[in-house]
Amino acid sequence: MKRKTDYISKLFAALLLVVLVTVVPASAAPVSNGSSTATGGQITEINFSDVTSTTGKWQGYFGNVTNESGENGLQLESGGNVMYSWNYNLSNLAGNIFATLDNVMDLTKWDQLGAATPDDIDTAYNFTSSNSDSANNTLSGSQALTVAGNVVNGPYVQTYNATLNPTWKTVALSRLSGSNMTDFVFAGMIDSNQEAFDGTTKDFQMVVPVNASVSPQTYFFYVELT
Repeated sequence: MKRKTDYISKLFAALLLVVLVTVVPASAAPVSNGSSTATGGQITEINFSDVTSTTGKWQGYFGNVTNESGENGLQLESGGNVMYSWNYNLSNLAGNIFATLDNVMDLTKWDQLGAATPDDIDTAYNFTSSNSDSANNTLSGSQALTVAGNVVNGPYVQTYNATLNPTWKTVALSRLSGSNMTDFVFAGMIDSNQEAFDGTTKDFQMVVPVNASVSPQTYFFYVELT
């Protein structure tokens, strides 16, 4: 009972956000690589260098974690009624931003979370595993983090800061067999006041997969401070 009470005070008292993901088409828009004037009867050799394209499989999020309501950041509450509150120092943030397609994450579902399998993500999100931007070729290794008082592990990807250094970790978790998109939870690990991909200072940066055959998709965000 104590562990469940601790969980409720940490997670359900946290901030809940809802974000609508606009799905990128399966074939992302081509990237401009120059131009050439065409004249009848002529043959021109054109070579392309530094060629890039845009992935249609991943959505990025980044930002800050703040408390503008003036209320203390850590509370014991139920139904909006506060029994007690603590002053949480937001200048020393620690915790995770959780994103999932499941809009009803109850206590049992959080308790079931464990490591996701990249192959299962590829299957659920309709990715081809051999593609360079598949989950299989994006997620690797194992990262431990705390979820609702439990230590869980999952494969992760590190997205870049402005100098292309792998900095920000997104950890992939799943419950049960991980056969449906709603079984997966993606955790962006909070790293307070660090450089994001665009050179600004942020508290988190993360990526989530997008199934381009399902439009639109809504990710629900949960914040747990530790």
